[in-house]
Amino acid sequence: MGMVGSLVPLLVGLFGQESLADGYFMAVILIMIAGYAFMMFGATTIRERVEPSAGEKVTMKDVFRNLLVNRHLFKMLAIFFLNLFMNIVNGIILYFFIYNMGNEGLMSIYGLMGTFAALGFFLIPNLTKKFRKKDLLAGIIVLDIVVRIVFFMTGYENVPMLLVMLMLTQLFHASLGPVMSSMIAETIEYSEVKTGRRCEAITFSGQTFMGKLSAAIAGSLTGLILIAIGYVPEAAVQSPGTLNGLFMVVSLLPVAGGLIRLVILRYYTYTEEAYKKDLAVLAQRRSEAALAE
Repeated sequence: MGMVGSLVPLLVGLFGQESLADGYFMAVILIMIAGYAFMMFGATTIRERVEPSAGEKVTMKDVFRNLLVNRHLFKMLAIFFLNLFMNIVNGIILYFFIYNMGNEGLMSIYGLMGTFAALGFFLIPNLTKKFRKKDLLAGIIVLDIVVRIVFFMTGYENVPMLLVMLMLTQLFHASLGPVMSSMIAETIEYSEVKTGRRCEAITFSGQTFMGKLSAAIAGSLTGLILIAIGYVPEAAVQSPGTLNGLFMVVSLLPVAGGLIRLVILRYYTYTEEAYKKDLAVLAQRRSEAALAE
């Protein structure tokens, strides 16, 4: 994702010398080809380390039963869906660099920052050993909100400070991913205790679907937001109101998503303690089943 952010401006500049639209079109085509190549590499080389149980099938009844029972999954998928706000920022920020900063080349730097921010993934395993995932998730969200408010208050005239603020928000956003994914995965055991069926595919496909839905809605909202703030396509200069609108979206809009996430987390009760109890229940069931055989 970070590489795409840094490559798009370069590809648009290379292929869009006569038409910006043609530049974007060619950039998307090249990225799609590269993405397809990586996907096929994964599809042809990845092997299962643990084979699924022989003859295990999931019926539509199992799907609906799993979804109706697993209230913790619904809460986590809602939190995951709220990536919507950051997706909107990523759709708007190129306009911010072009018109507010007068330097679309900063988009490449922003993309590279996103790549390096992914290093935040490596901090999460150690942090989850010291803090509950729910508390860790809430802490990262609060830090992101604070940084964004500071970002808005300091403005964007100081480019080094701007880049520091954007780097921090990218780091927090990247760090949320593995925490949310691991919390979503833990709800599988809760569902298995309640229904007797494991149904991992339902859980992970739900996460994938919410990610796709979030990106799709963000794409639509990005266009509506640009219209609402008075953006004039391909104009050399935008109005002060439009510039202020772009800045507010980039700096403050994800604060709304963060606050909603904190409200949902307030009512999220499936912590490590409950998860370990469910693991013990499942271990006992498997032991009894093995003895029965």
